[in-house]
Amino acid sequence: MRSVFHRFVLYSTLYVAQNDVLHLNVGVVYFCTLRSTLTFIKGIIFDTLFDIDQKLLLDRDNRIFLDYDPELFKLMLNQLRQWIESNDNDQFFELPKTSFYDRQRF
Repeated sequence: MRSVFHRFVLYSTLYVAQNDVLHLNVGVVYFCTLRSTLTFIKGIIFDTLFDIDQKLLLDRDNRIFLDYDPELFKLMLNQLRQWIESNDNDQFFELPKTSFYDRQRF
């Protein structure tokens, strides 16, 4: 029986500019997005993950591998895209306020 990890070849340091296109393998579902989309909200994991000199796991096709649920990642990515479209560049971005009930669902 072969391990699933044989598909992942190396950790690599990627140097990515703010508007570079990232090719992602998220739970064997493929996504393309701008680095600036994933790092739109400062202080979240993607802001740190795609920092300069960060070593990332690449699959054999040189896509960045993220071990996340692809369905949830898709929802999160679409939400970030909607926030970017509706955000005024001069306005500070804040996460929407949620009620206690909404937080309990997660």
